Amino acid sequence: MGSVVYVEGGSRLHAGFHIVDPQRGVWGGAGFYVEEPRVRVEAWDCGEARWEVDRDVATLLERAGLAWGCLRIASGPPRHMGLGSTTQLSLAASMALSALKGLRPSIPSLAARLGRGRFSAVGTLLAVHGGFVLDSGSVSTPPISAMRVPDDWRFVLVIPQLEPGFEEGRAEDLALKTAGLRAARGGDLR
Repeated sequence: MGSVVYVEGGSRLHAGFHIVDPQRGVWGGAGFYVEEPRVRVEAWDCGEARWEVDRDVATLLERAGLAWGCLRIASGPPRHMGLGSTTQLSLAASMALSALKGLRPSIPSLAARLGRGRFSAVGTLLAVHGGFVLDSGSVSTPPISAMRVPDDWRFVLVIPQLEPGFEEGRAEDLALKTAGLRAARGGDLR
């Protein structure tokens, strides 16, 4: 094994959605960056693409044209529990694979390649800014607000020992249907 690239980061706590443009059904999100659970990805040159990642992350990396190198997820948040695991893991993995080729793309450009942030950019923008982010619904525009979270704030995560929530595609389908229904009602969030 040659040199190893390590990429580490935290997770995101989703604080909810807000409607940006009710006529077009554009939604933004709000959330907090948290240091735990940690994301840690390792990548190294190995002559061919060999990955120890889940199906969702592998599919995103392949679609983004990043099929090279060996890749292992050493740690990450529980899948489909509302911690942004797919976005955080796929961003970390794509950063590590890019670094193997000597590339340093921006996090928003990687997110766009991976197809992340289709109806909220909060996970991507938290990977860039940390703290608290209120997004405008797009990874290509600056957040509406990005603030540092006071050091003395604490978040308590209670993660039940249950089966993971909806798989990636199903969760997105439900979110888009819900967004469309709420947008059609003029943004009524009750």
